[in-house]
Amino acid sequence: MHVTKEHHEDRSEPDDRGMYDWSYVYDVYTFSDGELELKFRRYSDDAATAALVSPMGCDQLVGCQALLGAAIEHLRETEGIASVQAYDPGRGAFSPFGNAVRSAAASGKLSQVDADCLVDVVDRSRDAV
Repeated sequence: MHVTKEHHEDRSEPDDRGMYDWSYVYDVYTFSDGELELKFRRYSDDAATAALVSPMGCDQLVGCQALLGAAIEHLRETEGIASVQAYDPGRGAFSPFGNAVRSAAASGKLSQVDADCLVDVVDRSRDAV
């Protein structure tokens, strides 16, 4: 598994006092293994949480279980991540990983067997820490 970490700072233009209307400071972690690639984002103001941002759909994780488990284990062990999130199609927003996977299964985007497998991968990586 190959891991990269990129730091990003996105801000509005400063006003007359040097203040910003908005500012996002975050790191993007890319985990790759051959053709497979996963990306997680961690905002500096919520450093204990990482969100899976690519691929966005849980249904696209089928076949990536080994890389997903290794990536989450790396984030927990080396970066101090306590919570992993993924896009929840039911809410239209990011949710804790297990909730997002169950929502994808409930909406028919993911089979229940695949959902159970993905949740198990995340649970096993938690137990390994």
